[in-house]
Order: sequence, then structure tokens, then C-alpha cells
Amino acid sequence: MSKHSDISSAKVNLFLVGAPKAGTTSIDRLLRKHHDVYLSPIKEPCYFCNDINKQIRTEYARQAPVINLENYLSQKDKNIIHLYIIENENHYNKLFTSSNQSVVGECSTFYLSSKIAASNIYHYNKNSKIIAVLRDPAQRIRSHYDMDRRIGITDKPIVDLLNEEIKLGKKASLENCRFYIGLSKYREQLDRYYRYFPQDQIYVVHFEELLKNQDEEIKKLFHFIDIEYNSALHKLTKENKTEAVRFNKLNHYIYKSGLKPLLIKTLKNTLPKATRNTIKSVYFERAKQSYVDKEEMSEINKIVLQQGLNDLTN
Repeated sequence: MSKHSDISSAKVNLFLVGAPKAGTTSIDRLLRKHHDVYLSPIKEPCYFCNDINKQIRTEYARQAPVINLENYLSQKDKNIIHLYIIENENHYNKLFTSSNQSVVGECSTFYLSSKIAASNIYHYNKNSKIIAVLRDPAQRIRSHYDMDRRIGITDKPIVDLLNEEIKLGKKASLENCRFYIGLSKYREQLDRYYRYFPQDQIYVVHFEELLKNQDEEIKKLFHFIDIEYNSALHKLTKENKTEAVRFNKLNHYIYKSGLKPLLIKTLKNTLPKATRNTIKSVYFERAKQSYVDKEEMSEINKIVLQQGLNDLTN
């Protein structure tokens, strides 16, 4: 990928860079409602983190929606897609052709852990504003694991996955483990952005503080972005709610087979919504919100402490 220094009509000036499972989707949805903000219809195009894309390509091919990218990009009104890897500069630019707002952005959570995204974004638009959302590492890891279990990526116990990553040491990556610890090394990740951008262009949101003092924290966030805040209009909504799957082995098989996107599309196109909801009520155990029990959570907290992740900026 080029350094983008030759692009004279750079539009994107706001990057919500992560961390994963720290509330980025809620902030993304909040900003989409603002009349002065335009966000990419593909929430996570991952355009500036080719190092990460090489590691996650196989995994996300099993989850990616079945679309014709050229047709999708040519549509005036595009459906929001959570993640779809964009590597072509022309395709990336087409994500923003409908924008005329003062703030134009995107939200790719792997930009925070990427070793090259900060540099690539700087060379694309050195005046960009950067937002990083951090969450208590133990809770972020638990939430990430719950999502992975729901999707079907793994059916292993959480502590086993963490120990596998620890054994890999510096060789650990998203390609050879779940990388829960690696995605939680916030200080190391933020330092890459401070290396390129001045502090007044970087804003760090703490997830727990955001939930505790929503109005105050959103007001400060909007002040950083330089957009108007209205407490009556701008409220957070909870996104990416986790529901436990009843049939874990089957769920894992469907994911590994690569059939999941096609199966979801087929059900959506052939069954009425009421029938799909009935299937969901059988497939998901909604009363169970997490796969992690108290004993496992205690082990996660110990590992977080041992790895020096307990400081949100460590």
C-alpha cells in the first residue's frame, strides 16, 4: 500500500481506532446520528492495517457478507456492513463519495493494534483526529471471548487460549492464537499514535467512565471532534449484545466450514422474519450472557495482572 502522500483530496479526517470490544460500535452508532458526521458504510474497512489483514484474512472470509463489492460501492444508499477488508485505494475512496459533512470518518478497531496503521493514517492525512476507546483489560478479554464463542471461532476454554498465547511469547499474533492479551497492550499501541500525531489530535475514551458519566463524557468527546452536543439527542445505545449458543459444537463446525455467511443470507432471503426469530430463540440461550464463569474470570484477572495489563495505559 502506498504512503498516500500524493493524495490531494483526502476526505477522511476522523479515525476511531479501537480497541475491540471496548464500546467502539456504540460510539460509531452515536456519531452516525449526528448531522455533521459521515462515517463509512463499512464500519471497519481495515484499509490502513495490511499487517493485520494478512493475519485475519482467513478468519474473516468465513464471516464476511456475500456481496459484489463493485455493486455495493456503486449504490447511493449502502447498507451498513460491520467489517469488510478493503485494500484498493479506489474502493476506499468510494466509501466516502456521498459525504459532504465537516467530519468524515471510519471505525476500524484493528488500527490500534496494527504496527503500521498509525504511520499510514498520518501519511494519508496528518491532520486527522484519532479516537481510541480503552476498556478494563480483563473485561475486554471476557467480552472478546464471548463474541468468539457466539460466532463459533473457538470452543476452547478461555484460560487455555490465554495460556496458549503466553507460551507463544513474542511470536503471538492474530494468525496463530486469539491474541486476547496482545490486543490489550494499550500503552504500546497508543505510543505508535503519539509518535506521529500531536496530543491534541488524539482523544482517549475510557469505557467504564463513559458508562458512568455518559452525558459528560459524550460532551467532551464531541468537543474534541468539534461538533454540537445535544443531551436530548445524543445517547449511547448498547451494541453487539452477546447471547450464548446452545449448540456449541454445531456452531463451531458451521463457522469452520465457511458456510456461515451463505447460510445467514439464505435464511434471510427465504424465511419470513417471524420464522427466523423462532430459529434464533432455539439456537441462542438468551438468559446466558457470558461463557465465562467466576473461577475463569478470577484466572483472567490474575493473568492480566501478571502480564502488566492492569493499568489501562500500560
